[in-house]
Amino acid sequence: MPALTVAAAVADRSLVDVARVRAELGISAAALADDVLAGWIRDDSDAVCAACGAAADQKRRRTFLAEDVTITFSAAEASRARRLLLSWRLALDSTTVAVRVGGALLDAGAYDLDPDALLLSRRDGGSWGDGVVVTGTAGWAPGDVPAALRQAVLRLVRLRWEGRSRDLTLKAISLEGSVREEYWIGGTGPGGSGIPADIMAALRAEGLVAPAVG
Repeated sequence: MPALTVAAAVADRSLVDVARVRAELGISAAALADDVLAGWIRDDSDAVCAACGAAADQKRRRTFLAEDVTITFSAAEASRARRLLLSWRLALDSTTVAVRVGGALLDAGAYDLDPDALLLSRRDGGSWGDGVVVTGTAGWAPGDVPAALRQAVLRLVRLRWEGRSRDLTLKAISLEGSVREEYWIGGTGPGGSGIPADIMAALRAEGLVAPAVG
């Protein structure tokens, strides 16, 4: 797998801001302090990015917000490859991309980049022959974050807010003669993920989940 390096990490990985969360969920400042709510949003934004398969940088940070990235393929990885699969960080800006092979800058006319599939290939059909370093900007500005990502974070924050005074694992209570309680066991999403299945389905439908490799 290629290594992804970020020189200057985005200051705040939150995919939605506190003001919008307060407005949409009706959470007043008196009911929940800004710093607590901001922490929930950051944590849930990280959880969404991880569930989508966003590639982690050198410090294990994941985000879909705009950052300048360097993607490095070793000679062993690239020498025989005809196509390279770039690290999964959507919204790769093809106008900012530069490709170096063995340290030498490659002319833009020598390769094809599919910024949606994140595939890089040589136009001559040959293999890369040496180590490859790709630089560019990947991710969205905060105001351009897709609605599906924002809504995923809002849903998770809502679950925290509504569940702050009740047991979220409680699924049902029966009071017919004697009390009977049923609880959820394990994760709420596919593969034990903490992201509910319907949220993951919405993200997948918008092409925001990394495709399976293999």
